Amino acid sequence: MRIKSFIAVVSLIIGLAVAEAPARGAEADIHAALQRWIETLGSGKGEAPIAALYAPEAILLSTFDPKPLETPAEITAYFHKLTQNPNLKATVQTEKIQTFADGGADSGLYTFSYTKDGKEVRVPARFTFVFHRTPAGWLIVSHHSSVVPPGP
Repeated sequence: MRIKSFIAVVSLIIGLAVAEAPARGAEADIHAALQRWIETLGSGKGEAPIAALYAPEAILLSTFDPKPLETPAEITAYFHKLTQNPNLKATVQTEKIQTFADGGADSGLYTFSYTKDGKEVRVPARFTFVFHRTPAGWLIVSHHSSVVPPGP
């Protein structure tokens, strides 16, 4: 009887470890997808590479535009304007990743920086990216970014 109990416990532990493995893999993939967005934004290559990271049906609630951007053309136009800022980059301070079937969300804080009139401009913002795993890789289906409001 003890051997059967031992085998059952070991099987349960192995089963739980195997079940956890895909989640850890998805978390790493989502983190990598966010890093790809950060690197692409700061690459200096313009709007096309960054817009290509968004699914055709994506929505972008952007930091610097008051209206929801719901088409590939609107998202591309937004990044065309944004990438005109010299030395544009985003630096992540915090992130929390949550996974679900074929996707996940990455939320946290980042700071945009760029040069304007010879001076560095820094814009602290908060973000949530929702990624969907597709045959083409991880694509953004929803992205919300907003300026961090002043504290109380």
